[in-house]
Amino acid sequence: MKMIIKRLPGYFLDLVISFVCYFGLFMIAGLALSLFDLNQGVSLQLKKYLNSISSFQDQLYTYLAFFIFLMFQDIVLKNNAVSRRILKLQLVNINDRSYPQFKNLVIRNLVKALFIPDLVYFIFSKKILHDKISGSVVLEKQV
Repeated sequence: MKMIIKRLPGYFLDLVISFVCYFGLFMIAGLALSLFDLNQGVSLQLKKYLNSISSFQDQLYTYLAFFIFLMFQDIVLKNNAVSRRILKLQLVNINDRSYPQFKNLVIRNLVKALFIPDLVYFIFSKKILHDKISGSVVLEKQV
């Protein structure tokens, strides 16, 4: 229990960094989408993108893509035994000493991949809704 409490700030920081990475990817995707149609703003393009992720299959692809991104980020950026083995294309067996590290890496990234996209989706949908409400209020005042 003491080990979990000691590692809690590290897990929280890891979660925040992953959230910022995904938030940045989401903003870049919105900007890239807005470049295709310069007459529409970024928020409208993001709204179209959010509305297109409606089916369960699309959400599953989003979770899978983010999980792969997180695993790639951890393997490339972290210099530990698991990363070195995977980068050398050596498989991690259950009998290896590095297997618990690999298992923890997969579980941690799986939890983040299932949690963070929904959080970003929630924030963006609230922001877009707020922009629509404040925009309609401004239009009503001008008329």
